[in-house]
Amino acid sequence: MKTALLDIGSNTIRLVVYQPEGGALNPVYESKENARLISLVQAGRLPEAGIRRLSQWISQMKAQAEEQGAQKLCCFSTASLRGIQNQREVLDAVEKSCGVRIHALSGEQEALCDFEGLKAAAGTPALIGCDLGGGSAQIFSSGSEGLQWWASLPIGCLKMTNEYVEGFLPTAEEESQLRSAVRQQLLSQPRLYENSYDTLYLTGGSARAALRLAQNLLGQQTKLVPREGLRQLIRRLRDENENVRALLTRYVPGREEIILPGMMVLDEISHAAGVKQLSVEEYGVREGYLIRHVLKNR
Repeated sequence: MKTALLDIGSNTIRLVVYQPEGGALNPVYESKENARLISLVQAGRLPEAGIRRLSQWISQMKAQAEEQGAQKLCCFSTASLRGIQNQREVLDAVEKSCGVRIHALSGEQEALCDFEGLKAAAGTPALIGCDLGGGSAQIFSSGSEGLQWWASLPIGCLKMTNEYVEGFLPTAEEESQLRSAVRQQLLSQPRLYENSYDTLYLTGGSARAALRLAQNLLGQQTKLVPREGLRQLIRRLRDENENVRALLTRYVPGREEIILPGMMVLDEISHAAGVKQLSVEEYGVREGYLIRHVLKNR
């Protein structure tokens, strides 16, 4: 049975239609909207105009899922709707307008879904992982008995860009302020500094965009990126004053302004975790949600 997942993120709204076969999760259709929903929030609320736009996007993607023959549609939101003051109003308005009920994930629920997705991708339950989204970052570690600790921190790439960067790329002063803010958030999680893993497993659109840049600008051949490779990539983009916009538009369209701040966030997380390399995985919160909330309920 084809199952459609609609992921309401802070930066993008993404529809993926899956055809589960055996133990595999096979995506057969995908579309996305660079909605930047978090930028529509005003004074902690999503205003009526934002609710209407969200409903329009969901209606369009619901129609796409039906055209693809999806027999079930599941919809969830992450940090995009987690902290808004009128969340219940938004959820009810969308359900009334579109006939779609949004499952607003808590930080813990999102971390659990990330863990399920990364565990399936990495083939091991023992890992340290991170899902860097537009509004937040879910960071967690796990062992053979499951999730050991998790944190949902407000250091998403779009949020940090909006708060600390005025131009296309961060200035040296803006980068310093951004990194300092990230470090302050990370220091609130002492267990992050206690791990002994070599590899930080990453998921999410920003991590995959960073991998594409590493592959095209640094000649990276695999999904594994040494931490020094990430830092080299950051330096390369900072130095490409004349060509950087064209490079980012070519390789990471839709993320041109947020990818460098996002990589700076990842660099700070990697440093705090003490890892040597990063592994960028295809499975993440959507696949984890499918495993936890759809396949297990059949």
